[in-house]
Amino acid sequence: MKRALGSVLVDMAALSLALGILLGTAHAAGWTGSQVGAPSATTINMGAATPLLELNRQQISWLKPVRKKLPQNPYAASAFSAYTLEWGEAKVGLASIAYGVLPGVELGTVPMLHALGIQNINGKLHLAQAGPVDLAITGAGYQLGLGDFTGTYTSLGARASLRLATPWSIHAGVNQVNMNMQGLPDLSELSPLLTSAGGDSLQGIDLSAVSQHVDLQVSARATTAELATDLRLNRRDSLILRGQAMIDNELTAGFAADIPPILGMDEALSMSKEETFSAPDTYVVSLAWQMAWKRWEARIGAGVSSVPGAWLLQSTELSYKLGGKTRWSEAKLRRGWRKNRRVAKHGFDT
Repeated sequence: MKRALGSVLVDMAALSLALGILLGTAHAAGWTGSQVGAPSATTINMGAATPLLELNRQQISWLKPVRKKLPQNPYAASAFSAYTLEWGEAKVGLASIAYGVLPGVELGTVPMLHALGIQNINGKLHLAQAGPVDLAITGAGYQLGLGDFTGTYTSLGARASLRLATPWSIHAGVNQVNMNMQGLPDLSELSPLLTSAGGDSLQGIDLSAVSQHVDLQVSARATTAELATDLRLNRRDSLILRGQAMIDNELTAGFAADIPPILGMDEALSMSKEETFSAPDTYVVSLAWQMAWKRWEARIGAGVSSVPGAWLLQSTELSYKLGGKTRWSEAKLRRGWRKNRRVAKHGFDT
C-alpha cells in the first residue's frame, strides 16, 4: 500500500514538472491566453492593390441625376387627380397657392380674389389607397359682401385615380356646386382694383335708393363631371388630356319689387326665371404638355370649349414648388452626385 501511494506521488510530481516546463515555454513565446485561432495582425501592401478605374467627364455627366433620368413619380400631378401635395410641400402658381399642411391634407387659396374682396379657400383630403386606386374629396368656398348684397359659392366633390401602368394613369371626378346671390350691391364698397378699372362709371352709380324697393335673388346648382389621363414620358415630361362638362344644373334668377301696383309696373319689375344648360353648352376639352423641373412646373397646350377661351384655364399653368419628401430626396441625390464628382476628379483627400 505504501509502495503504491509512493508511486502515485512520483507520477504527480513528474506531471507538475512537465506542465511547468510547457507553460514557461509558451510564456516565453508570447502566448497570452487569447482564443484559439484568433487572427494575428497582418500588414497590407497597398502598392500591390489594383487601382480603381477613373471616370472621365462624359461618364460623370451621364451619372448626373437629372429629372428625366429619375424614376417616374405618378403622384406628382395633383391638380386634377386624387393625389395631394406632400406634407410640407408648397405650390405657388400665377392664380393660386396651395400647401400640404398634413399627410394627405392640402389647403389652398386664390390671393387675387382676396384683393378683390372675395374671401376664398379650397382643399383636398386623401381618403384611402387600395392598390393602384386612390380616393379623395375636394371642397371650396367663396364669399363676397357688398352692403346688403351677399354672394356665396360652395363646392363639394370626389375624385378617384387609377394607375393603369408605370407611365399611365386615369382620373375621374364629380363636383357639386351651389351659388346664391341676394340683394343689390353697394358699389362704394367695391375693391379699389375694380373701381379704378371701371373708372367713374362704377363709382358714380348709387343703388341705395333702388335697393329699398327691389331685391335681386339668384340661385344656381350644378353638377360637373371631369375625366383626365396623363401619359408620363419621364419624370419631367408628360402629356395630359382633360375634359369636363356639366351633367346637371339649374339656375333660378328673379327680381322682387316692392312698389305700388300702378299700370302693372309691379309685375313688370318682379320676375322669376328658371333655366338649365346641357353638356354641349358647358364642355371643355384640352391636350397639354406638362414639364416639371427641379422647382418650376409649366403646362401649355390647346383645346376647345363651349365658352371661347375657357380651355386656357385647363391647358395653361406656371407654378413654383418647394419642400416635400420627394423634393428633399432629389436634393440628397444631387448632393451625393456632386460629392462623388469631386472624389472622382481629386481623390479621397479633398
